Amino acid sequence: MKSLGLIFTIVMMLATTSGLSSQSVLRPPQDQGPQTGGLRMQISAGSSDNSLRGPTAVDVAIQNVGDTDVVLNLGLMLANGKRMFPTAIHVTLTNANGTTGELPFSDQFPAAIAGRIDDFTVALRSGSTYVVRIAFGTLSSTLSAGRYRIDARFDGQGAKFINGDTPGIALLNFWNGSLQSNSFEFDIPGNATGK
Repeated sequence: MKSLGLIFTIVMMLATTSGLSSQSVLRPPQDQGPQTGGLRMQISAGSSDNSLRGPTAVDVAIQNVGDTDVVLNLGLMLANGKRMFPTAIHVTLTNANGTTGELPFSDQFPAAIAGRIDDFTVALRSGSTYVVRIAFGTLSSTLSAGRYRIDARFDGQGAKFINGDTPGIALLNFWNGSLQSNSFEFDIPGNATGK
């Protein structure tokens, strides 16, 4: 038991000296989406190569700014957690004409499932932040020149996949509701795609 306490102390010391915190993950509150039910969400370019073709991935951060610990159901997991799909997070792209469409993930959901499905659950303590990186592959290379806006929505709900060995998952304190992120914009110049 003493060794477990020592390991915990070392981990906490490393965490506090690393300089990482939920505040360093998120931008100032004015650059985030509105607070809803104790949560706040932010979307930002997820790659440092935010080139002329626009971002190839986004980071969606969900922060618990409330006083209560909650559990998020971000979607589903396959193969006992070896593959995770944040299907409850919807990322949309809007062009200069106002046409909006949902962006597909680069790791598309399989056409057929031949095994176990579990909920993609994340425990989010008060004051904590969870970040999901969502990649789009080469999607941005297909965009015409112009100005684009990207935002995200999280649809929180309870457990959907209750297996025989996890009946208690339905009793968890799941956050329910709809959470909207901020928006960020980027431009693709006329010569970026050759169009």
